Amino acid sequence: MTASLRANQAFDKFQRALTNLQTELDSDAGDAKSRNSALLTFMLTFETFWKALKAALSACEGVDAGTPKEALRSARQVGWLCGDEAQWLEMADDRNLIVHTYNDEQAETIFRRIKGYAPALTTARDALTTALNSKIMSP
Repeated sequence: MTASLRANQAFDKFQRALTNLQTELDSDAGDAKSRNSALLTFMLTFETFWKALKAALSACEGVDAGTPKEALRSARQVGWLCGDEAQWLEMADDRNLIVHTYNDEQAETIFRRIKGYAPALTTARDALTTALNSKIMSP
């Protein structure tokens, strides 16, 4: 499989996950079940996001980013991510907290932050779309 094909496939997965995250946030019923569903959807969205960044960095820029934080930093360096670097790194940290150290208070805190992450992820999706369209050909 070519690097451009991998990048396009990873990007498609990210787009679907981001759509699901928006749906979860829009349908929040204010209960623990809705919150937990949004947390899990965010976790999947972040996983597909950083893997899409990793694949696109490889295909478009020749950059090998082996970890989520490396992918985030590299994407900022090439101009694909705007805004505060701390927010992007906080997303990675929140993803790890969801996976490894879950508790209700922490879940509420992260859930509130996810509502702010969604617009940043949407902006990143748009920038990544532009980068992929200008650097590699769609299959």
